Amino acid sequence: MTDGDMSWIRVGKTKAWKQAKPEEIKAMVEKLNPESSRMSGGQIAGLVFGLIGMMALVVIVAVVLVKRRRRLGAVSNEEILKPYSPHEAKMPHIK
Repeated sequence: MTDGDMSWIRVGKTKAWKQAKPEEIKAMVEKLNPESSRMSGGQIAGLVFGLIGMMALVVIVAVVLVKRRRRLGAVSNEEILKPYSPHEAKMPHIK
């Protein structure tokens, strides 16, 4: 039963009733049932799957970035290590 902000609660197993504020009711519920504030199995499973997914995403991004960097680095290294050929050099002809 409620009366404005106050709720009527039964005192123990007696037939007596008293008014209680919402904060008092919440404290009593947590005191009588401490498991109610814990995470459920589904919530824990969701959290675990979310964390595993985030870790997998970080690993995938790191692998892609490393491969891209190696590939771009290999192209520039090939150009640097390319043997010099005087025929390919573009120098102005001196007359």
